[in-house]
Amino acid sequence: MKFYSRPLLSVGVLAALVLALLGPVASQPLSKCGANNSAPPVPDREGPTASDTAPPTSTTTSVTDSSASTTSSVAAAPSSEPNNGSASGDVTIDVLKRSLSASANGECKAAQQNKEQCRTPEQLLGPVNACFKQYGLTTIGQKAAILSILDFESEGFHYATNLNPDNHGQGTFSQMKFPNINKYVKSIPELQSKYQALTSGVSDIDSDTPSNTEVMDKVLALVTEDDTLNVCSASWYLSSSPECGATALKNLESDSQSAYETYLTQCIHTTVTDGRIAGWKHTLAGLRGL
Repeated sequence: MKFYSRPLLSVGVLAALVLALLGPVASQPLSKCGANNSAPPVPDREGPTASDTAPPTSTTTSVTDSSASTTSSVAAAPSSEPNNGSASGDVTIDVLKRSLSASANGECKAAQQNKEQCRTPEQLLGPVNACFKQYGLTTIGQKAAILSILDFESEGFHYATNLNPDNHGQGTFSQMKFPNINKYVKSIPELQSKYQALTSGVSDIDSDTPSNTEVMDKVLALVTEDDTLNVCSASWYLSSSPECGATALKNLESDSQSAYETYLTQCIHTTVTDGRIAGWKHTLAGLRGL
């Protein structure tokens, strides 16, 4: 007796049937196996905010950054390779906004008596480009150094005068002390008649500590009342002061961190801090378009 009424299929036929059934599954592309193959989005950049810097009230050349170390983790780091190229053309409003801090792009936080000193990126755009042209700043490294120092010292372009009542004559958005303010004003031909009228009879006006503090404040006002002169102070100091000049300008043709740190310590004579470096990295990334 036969156990099967029909003969069994051959091994070859069974193999063909299995391949026919599995074929469509095996042909699916591997990329459809998961959605994690794409690169993660780049996080938003954020520069130092108002809480990361102290108000311009210090007795030194520059303000201090009391909690600056909190910014270094969120500032966008520039490429590890220095860029020696030039930044062609004027800075646009979009580039300026992304190069400045959150404080500079936000509402004016200055005290009521200082609110008239606040400037928005739209108000700063023309003066910034005019200053770069006037003082021959053409590279990204030079422009990043100037924008970051102005932004930092003025707390986002909110203060053009130092708030310490003992620091008479100190100001502009770069917070220069009076001896350099005095030299800066004397370098501007259109201010000479007003300057001579203000300082007539003040024999020690060119000293480090003039005796007439009221005149010192009025000399400062000659440049803080004009947006372009207010912004240009840092560019003038970089290109014209004995501490900076041609050597510093040449050094900042590179946008390396070491070049910026040299500018801080040997040109404007301040210390390298986390807050200053974070602000510079943010500005540099904005100018580079990162």
